[in-house]
Amino acid sequence: MAAVTDSPAAGRLPAPAPEVGEDQAMEQLERVKDQLPIDLAEARKWPHMDHVEPEKLLWMTQLPAPKVEHGQTGFVARFDFEGALLPFAAAPPAHSALYHHGQEPGRAGYTVDELFRLIRSAAQQQRARPPDAGQRTAQVCLDRVLGWSRGLEQPSLPTSVDTEPDTDRQYQAEEPGLKDGDVTRLDAVRGLVRIDTLPRLRYILEVLRPSPPAVISAVRLLTRCCRHSLQLASEVAACPRLLHTLVTAFLPVCGAAPLEGCENVAQLSSVYGVPLHHVVRLLRVLAVQSAQLAGRLVRQHPVLPALLSYVAINPSESGMPTQEVLTLAVEAYRLWTVLLSYGLGDSHFIEFFPLLVRQLHFYLAAVSVNEAAETNRHNHDLATCLLALCRAAVCAAWSNHQTELLNRAGADMTAPGRCAGVTWPACWSR
Repeated sequence: MAAVTDSPAAGRLPAPAPEVGEDQAMEQLERVKDQLPIDLAEARKWPHMDHVEPEKLLWMTQLPAPKVEHGQTGFVARFDFEGALLPFAAAPPAHSALYHHGQEPGRAGYTVDELFRLIRSAAQQQRARPPDAGQRTAQVCLDRVLGWSRGLEQPSLPTSVDTEPDTDRQYQAEEPGLKDGDVTRLDAVRGLVRIDTLPRLRYILEVLRPSPPAVISAVRLLTRCCRHSLQLASEVAACPRLLHTLVTAFLPVCGAAPLEGCENVAQLSSVYGVPLHHVVRLLRVLAVQSAQLAGRLVRQHPVLPALLSYVAINPSESGMPTQEVLTLAVEAYRLWTVLLSYGLGDSHFIEFFPLLVRQLHFYLAAVSVNEAAETNRHNHDLATCLLALCRAAVCAAWSNHQTELLNRAGADMTAPGRCAGVTWPACWSR
């Protein structure tokens, strides 16, 4: 049962006492009847509503907004179904389905434990929401650490088949004889790739040209495949015409793609020819897996020119919503940073350096770190990404300089992590 008002004071639904008599419940209901969505006399006229159950109607009343207790310093994190971390006193509308009879009934959202409990629900629709929310929550958390010192070292998200050596060896030995259903039960992502999901998605995107929600869902599925492991990321990169279709259709080398007055790309009639930050994120997750995949991406597709056009977009002149432009620029900076960490795109950094300096001056003068994080989140994210890009460029320049010195001295540069002053993971070595 969801709350029935969109007022800021609306909260979760109170759980009535378990042993309340009908007369007592009716007295309580009379005191809060103004909070109900329908008059009691009118409710009795509805089919099968001739007998009013006051103890159940009490669940449709309001709770006051949550308050911070004196001395309380920490709170349990709560997320919405998009994976976003909700503020403590968030008051989303009633139709958001974020109100339920869990712990802390005055707060919106679901804790990780509550999401796992929903997975075991007997209702299929309830079971379907938590995995998607959990995946997006993980995506948000992983994106948040990208500006950290070693934030680019993103983890893969395999199953126990890949992470446990004994299980992995047994699977490799038995995999040729396993049926598709057996593989899917062991690893859903690997099972999807095995049943030719990648060429099917390429056909859908290239030939059928589906609606924007379908395109975004397909890109998210591909992103999850790339995050699974280096093996599956390589299969995504090797799928004929898949990356070509994505880059050609959804990463145009321009930023002036009008969104017809829509608030986001999912509301468009078509997203073909419109830059999608979802695709930029997909390429970033793919490139993080190995230097070989990143190099192939840059050599075979016009990725860098597209990224440069996105970071140079003026939101007021792009014809796109400001939030969409900023999200696109954030993802473009993140992918460019990954490429720079491999020594790719350094010449483009030198060409764009004057623009980057102007952007740094803008953030220094116009963006305050003391303002509310939620209202200024995209500006803070952009400033963080810009600093991370500069750091990656400095590391790349230092690495190239040390490489030249060691080459002159005849040192062996084939071993990973040999660049003085920079310790690279083995999978990042060139």
